[in-house]
Amino acid sequence: MAWPPTYGTAFLRVFRHPVRTGRPGRPRLEVEPDLLIGQLVKRSAQRRVVSTSQRVVRGTAAAIGAVLDATATGTGIHTA
Repeated sequence: MAWPPTYGTAFLRVFRHPVRTGRPGRPRLEVEPDLLIGQLVKRSAQRRVVSTSQRVVRGTAAAIGAVLDATATGTGIHTA
């Protein structure tokens, strides 16, 4: 299942910061370099979830796993 482009656009617009160069004008905005995004894809049949799959959208599975271990929030990508 493809990741909807609206989610990608929204995440990349929210998680960025201005890069100030000392020149006049609006600063360029760059995405946070260590941004990790995981997605839980739910498949349903007859209005019930029948399966789920985890997907790494940005970063690596190892990096996401390390953050989850460090924050004690679980062992895999989930919706909470």
